[in-house]
Amino acid sequence: MSLHLSQVGRNVSHMELTWPTSTEVSETVKSAIKASGLSQREVAERSGIPTTTLNRRLNTGSPFIYEELVAVARVIGRTVSDLISEAERAASVAAA
Repeated sequence: MSLHLSQVGRNVSHMELTWPTSTEVSETVKSAIKASGLSQREVAERSGIPTTTLNRRLNTGSPFIYEELVAVARVIGRTVSDLISEAERAASVAAA
């Protein structure tokens, strides 16, 4: 099974896997930013994502585009797969 970029942040169940919703991805990224010790403003500046865009992604569940996730992950010292895995775990717990 392959993950298409259009599916990042959508709840898609297939073969007993539950893909996280955009809200679960946002919550995971927000938590990871906090754990990094950086402010959301610092992450926005270092990643090149406008602060208003990052705030919208984190606070409204507006889906991240792949390039934004890559940029944020690099700034906070994580990988996209690590962040998505955490969000998948949250989605699985929520679905149970």
